[in-house]
Amino acid sequence: MKSFIYANKDPLPIIVHVVRRYGRVGGMEAYVWNLTHGLVRSGINVAVVCEEVFGEPSGHIEICLAEKTHHKRRWRAMLGFRASVQIAIESHFRGREFIVHSHERSLNHQITTFHGPPIRAAASFSLVDRLNPRIRAWQRMELNEVSSDSVQMVLPVSHQIRKALATNYPGIAEKRVLVAWPGVDTNQNHSYGAASNEAQPPKFLFVGKEWKRKGLDLAIRLVTRYQRQIDAEAILDVYGPLESDLPRALRSSPIANFKGWRDEIPWEQYSALIHPARQEPFGMVVAEARQQGIPVLVSKQVGAAEVGFDGVVTIDFTESLDAQIENLKQMIHDPGLKCPEVKWSWDDLVELHLTEVYPSVGFGGLE
Repeated sequence: MKSFIYANKDPLPIIVHVVRRYGRVGGMEAYVWNLTHGLVRSGINVAVVCEEVFGEPSGHIEICLAEKTHHKRRWRAMLGFRASVQIAIESHFRGREFIVHSHERSLNHQITTFHGPPIRAAASFSLVDRLNPRIRAWQRMELNEVSSDSVQMVLPVSHQIRKALATNYPGIAEKRVLVAWPGVDTNQNHSYGAASNEAQPPKFLFVGKEWKRKGLDLAIRLVTRYQRQIDAEAILDVYGPLESDLPRALRSSPIANFKGWRDEIPWEQYSALIHPARQEPFGMVVAEARQQGIPVLVSKQVGAAEVGFDGVVTIDFTESLDAQIENLKQMIHDPGLKCPEVKWSWDDLVELHLTEVYPSVGFGGLE
C-alpha cells in the first residue's frame, strides 16, 4: 500500500472517476483506464461512472452506468451527461464515503483532470460569441469544472494547459493546481525504429484523427519539400483520419499514404514522427514514439515537449521550410536521438495520485 492518507481507514473511501467512455479507445480514455487500473493494483477502491464501457476492466473496479445521452450537438450531450452523472452518483453511492474525480465537464467533483484545450478567454468573445448558445454553454461548463466551490484540485495534463486555464479562469488560483502528464507502459517491447537502417529511404509518420488541429497539412508540406530537395523517395504515412474525410488538396498529395485508424502502429518501419500541431494539450503519441526509439519533430504548441525527451526536437513551424527541412534531416541521422526512452510512465502517474493528489483533498458522501 502506498502512502495514501486514508490507508488506515476501514473501509477506504471510493475514488469515483467520471468519464463518458471507459476503455482503451482514445487519449483521455486510455489515461483513465491506465490510472484506474494502477490505483486498483495499489489497493485503492475505485469506481467508474460512464455511459459506455469498451473492453474488460478489472473485476475490482466498480462500474456505474449513467443514462446515455443522445443529443447530436456535443455541448448539449455534455449537459445531458452532467445531469445523468449527478443522478447516478446520488443513487449509487448514497451512504458511502467517496471522492469524485472528474475527467469531463461534470458537477460537484473534488478533483478534475483537464485533458483538452479550453475555449478561448471570455474577454476575447465578440458580441456574436456572447450570443452563441454553444460557446456560452462550454464557457459555463469549463468555469464550473475548474472553479466551483466543490473543486479542491485541478490537474491539467501539461503546463501549456495550466497557463491557458489560469488566463481564462482566474478563480483557479484559489485551487491547488498540479500538472499530471499522461504516461506510457514500461513493459512494452521497443522497436528501436527503422531509422537505424539509413540505407532505406526515409519514411515519416503522422498520427491524429483531428488532422487540422494536429497539423497534417503542415506535415505534408514539409515532407513534400523534403522529397524535392533531399530524397525523392521520402514518403509520409498518415494514421487516424479517413482519406474520404480530408479535403481534396490533401488527398491528392503524392507523398502521403492514408492508413486510416489502427490500434497498433508498426513503429519499426519509421524514421521519424512529425507532429506539427497547432494546439496539442499533450500528445500521447509523442511519448509512445519515444518509447519505441523513434525521433520526433514537434511544434512549440505540443505539451509533450515539456517532458524533456532527448529524442524530441521542437521547432516553430511558421519558420522557413528550409530551416524545418534541415532540422528533420539532422534529426533522422543523429544516432543519439534513436535510443528508446521513458521519462514518465503510467506507474509514475499513479504514484503522483497516491502521494500528492488524493491525500490533499477531503472526501464527501450522501446520507
